[in-house]
Amino acid sequence: MHEQGDMIGTISPKVVILDANIICADYNLERPAFRGLEDYLSRFRAKLKVPEIAVLEIVNKWAEEARKLYKLSRRLGLHLAEDQPAKELKIDDLVRNYEQGLRNQINALGETIPVPEVGHLTLVQRCLRRHRPFTEDDSGYRDALIWASVLSEANAWTRLAFITADKHFMDKSRLGLHEDLKADVRQRELPDGCVDLYPSIKEFLIPFKETLDLPFDLLEYLETEARKIGKAVQEYLDRFSRDGFSEPFLSNLLEDPEVSVNQRVEIDDMHTQYSVDAVYYDNLVSFFGYSDWGYQPEEMDKEVTFIVALTLVFNRQDRRVENFELTEISSDDEDLDEALIDGYPWK
Repeated sequence: MHEQGDMIGTISPKVVILDANIICADYNLERPAFRGLEDYLSRFRAKLKVPEIAVLEIVNKWAEEARKLYKLSRRLGLHLAEDQPAKELKIDDLVRNYEQGLRNQINALGETIPVPEVGHLTLVQRCLRRHRPFTEDDSGYRDALIWASVLSEANAWTRLAFITADKHFMDKSRLGLHEDLKADVRQRELPDGCVDLYPSIKEFLIPFKETLDLPFDLLEYLETEARKIGKAVQEYLDRFSRDGFSEPFLSNLLEDPEVSVNQRVEIDDMHTQYSVDAVYYDNLVSFFGYSDWGYQPEEMDKEVTFIVALTLVFNRQDRRVENFELTEISSDDEDLDEALIDGYPWK
């Protein structure tokens, strides 16, 4: 597993390298685990790095999935963005925008690792010996370049974490480097433990859970409870009262809120109480009403951001939320808020 025998094993990694499969599971880098990683990078002054080979692979995978969605949307006559019919969108522009956005996110937290200079003969010999990450069917060319990228960042004085879900890098436990890759590290005369493998961001963050401002498993709870919070927001909208308009309907509360901690109190040895604001951006709210010029009611849509204040009691030992309470809900739409009846019982 992860070597802890020498001094370097006790130091928090200052470099975290993500493989393509980790980002492909969260294309926009916004799910709770990645937010926990951002917290880690900030708290421990660590740097995120992504191999250039991995970036190219991520963008290509995103483009493949986007084109499938694009074709389906055109066939169904759906809109993909800003009321623009799919047939009018240029998929290549979307791909370029995604790649630029991804690179901006990476550069905000670290940098990309240039494509390593590895000779063809070196790769062929490695492939013929079935030296990991090459496999029995000779696949593994891109993985070999990603591993070369990881090795290019390794040194004797900095602990490095390589996060990948690719089993070809892993030992039998699926929690550490394969012996072939450990041999590569030793061949460079680097100490054991200077390069550690983790199968997920969540696995990497486990030893640091107590030090993060907002535990990522608490963020996961907020994500899984989005339906319950959405129900409370709909009850908030039910207070809407204006002549000539129906009650607004929230089609779906978007996941992945932006969460900030207002207060953190240690209740006892096991429990922490968090007071947080969860901001849910750009939620579609629909209602029927009369326009200024017409006599027939028409359906109207608004994009509304909701700010939900919550108090949660978190069990640090079991890593779960024991008590959950909404204390206040508001929105960024003044007209909507002004038309709501005061005195809604939150509790």
